[in-house]
Amino acid sequence: MKKKPIRFSTIGAFVTGGLALIIGGVIFLGSGEIFKSSREFVLIFDQSVNGLSIGAPVKFRGVQVGLVRAIRLHHQKSVEFPQIAVLIGVHSAEQGSRVGETLSLSDPALLETLIDKGLRAQLRSQSVLSGELYVSLDMLPDEPLEYQLASSPNYLEIPTAKSGLMEDLTANSANLTRSLSGALENLQVVLMNINKKLDPVSDESIQTLQAVRAAMTHVGELLDPQAPIGQQIPKSLQEIEEAAKAIRLLAEYLERHPNSVLFGRSRVEVVERK
Repeated sequence: MKKKPIRFSTIGAFVTGGLALIIGGVIFLGSGEIFKSSREFVLIFDQSVNGLSIGAPVKFRGVQVGLVRAIRLHHQKSVEFPQIAVLIGVHSAEQGSRVGETLSLSDPALLETLIDKGLRAQLRSQSVLSGELYVSLDMLPDEPLEYQLASSPNYLEIPTAKSGLMEDLTANSANLTRSLSGALENLQVVLMNINKKLDPVSDESIQTLQAVRAAMTHVGELLDPQAPIGQQIPKSLQEIEEAAKAIRLLAEYLERHPNSVLFGRSRVEVVERK
């Protein structure tokens, strides 16, 4: 009786599949979601929630306390236009800590007390470039206390406030502006040093420097907090970030090959090969 040949490809497939299951289990169990009990609450938004997805984090002052469970259209007769209902799951406290008892936002009594003192839900940006959002819970006592649901026997409602997306955009714009400004300043320093070493400087290099300065002025106008904000801002910010990187690379190249200002990059590379 002949023995069947060992199929190493089959063994490899089983091993690979087993490893995938083990890794997936470790990630799932390591997140702790399966062991956490949570309570669901509802948030009603009048604005677009584009960028918010199921599974997005819910944070209280930067500390993750839950996840977005569902996003649904909601309409009631007392409101002219449909609204967006966002269901969130807030984790229950598991244990105390060395610095005191763990605060459980899933406790309805405690949550109602916090709401009376100014607890509100907002949409905030995880990344301006990607457009991803998360739900932020914070104490905003100056925001009016307005419940959107006439009654909700299944969920306790957490009032919402206007989104903090403009604040997030302003902060990210300021960071990108500083980054681009630094890159342009470095490029100008490099070109000035080259101007001192190489005479005369080509008209093309002068035009390049003028274009760089004009671009910086345009960027400043685009990122002005008083400027109108359009739907293309995230894309524009990404392009600005890429431009800053390109300018840094150009400055580094000019430092290594100052003759390229006079002769161009291709001619310099040909000379180097010789």
